[in-house]
Amino acid sequence: MNISIDHKPSESKEANCPVCQHTNVATFVQINDQPVHIGLLWSNRRDALNAPRGDLNLTICNGCGHVFNRAFDPKLMEYDQPYDNSLFYSKVFHEYARHLAHDLITRYDINNKNILEIGSGRGDFLKLMCELGNNHGTGYDPSYKPEGNGTLLSHKISFIKGMYTEKDALIQADLVCCRHTLEHLARPDELLHVLRSNFTHSPNTILYFEVPNFDYTLRKTLLWDLIYEHCHYFTAGSLRTLFFRCGFEIIRLYEAFGGQYLGLECRIAPRILDKETDGQVDFHKVFEFSQKANQRVHSWAKILSKDERKGIEVVAWGAGAKGVCFLNILNLQEKIHYIVDLNPRKHGMFIPGTGQKIVAPKALCSIKPGMVVVMNPLYENEIVESLTNLHIKTEIQLA
Repeated sequence: MNISIDHKPSESKEANCPVCQHTNVATFVQINDQPVHIGLLWSNRRDALNAPRGDLNLTICNGCGHVFNRAFDPKLMEYDQPYDNSLFYSKVFHEYARHLAHDLITRYDINNKNILEIGSGRGDFLKLMCELGNNHGTGYDPSYKPEGNGTLLSHKISFIKGMYTEKDALIQADLVCCRHTLEHLARPDELLHVLRSNFTHSPNTILYFEVPNFDYTLRKTLLWDLIYEHCHYFTAGSLRTLFFRCGFEIIRLYEAFGGQYLGLECRIAPRILDKETDGQVDFHKVFEFSQKANQRVHSWAKILSKDERKGIEVVAWGAGAKGVCFLNILNLQEKIHYIVDLNPRKHGMFIPGTGQKIVAPKALCSIKPGMVVVMNPLYENEIVESLTNLHIKTEIQLA
C-alpha cells in the first residue's frame, strides 16, 4: 500500500501555510504514487494504468487549521484530453444543485441579471442558474469542451476555455459563482485578489464559493477524500481566514450537502484589514484521523481478501474522486474489476492508476456482483433503488 499515516504529526520547516503564512506547520499524512487527475477520461486500460502520478504530503497549519499538500506540483495539472467529473446525472445531486440555485436566486434577487462562474466545467450549474432566473451567464474553465448540440440557453450563456484573470475585468456580474475550484489552485489567494480588483467598484456583487469541508473529513475519517487534484483542504476556520485576509466581507459560511461541503457567500469589503488567525488546531482530531484511517485501510484489505476467497465479484459504485482514491489507496487492480457510474460519458472508460472499467448500472445484470461498495453514503438510497429496479440482490457496503 502506498500510504504512510503518522500517528504523531511531524514538524515541517519546508513550507509556510499558504492561507495565513504561519510557520508552525506539521505533516500528518503521506500517500505516494497517486493519480494526478480523477476526471480525465482514459479510453483504454493500458493508458489508465500509466496515468500520471504524484505524491500527497498533507500538512496542517497550527495557526488557522488549513491543510495543504506540500508535495503538490501545479505543472502536472494538464487538461489536454477530455475531462468530466459531472455529478448532475444523480437525482440526489441534481436536487441539491437545484435547491442551491433557487436559494441564491431568491436570497439575492438574481433574476434577469448577469452571472459569472469560475470553474464552470461543462456548465451544468451555470445553465441551471440561467434557466431558473432567466439570467445571462459567462463560464470560465480550462477543461471546457464545447457540446455537440446547442441548447435553448445557448444565446444566454458563453463559455471561455481558460482561467479567469485580471484581463477579464470588463465582464461584470451581479453574482459570481466559484464551486469546487479553490481547492485545485496552488495559490487560491491570487484568484481572490483578482476578483477583488476586478469588482472593487461593484460593492453589490455577491460572490458564492463552495469547497469540500475538511472538518467533515476529519469527523468521518474520509480517507478517500484525499486526492492529488486537491492541493488544499479547507476547514471553516481556514476558509474564513483566507477570505478576510484577501479583503472580503463574509455574509454566510455554512456546511452544505450533508456536511460534505462548505458554502460561503460574501461581497467585496471596503478595505483589507489585518487579522490574526482563528486559533489553535486540535491535534487530537488529527491524531484520531490518522489512527482511524490506518484501521480503515487494514479493515478493507481483510474484507476484500475474504470475499476473494469466496469467489464473490465485488463492484464499486461512484467513479469520481472517492472512487479513484479508494481503488488506488487499496491498490485494487485485481480484486475489483468494475466500477459503476451514472455519467454516460464515463461508460467504457477506465479508472486512472488501477484500470477498472467504468460501466452503466445495467451492466450489473450480467456481472452479477455479490457486493457493491458505495463510495458516498449520500447516494446509498439512490443506488439501492437502482439495484432494486434492475432486480439485483447483493450486499451493500459503505466505503
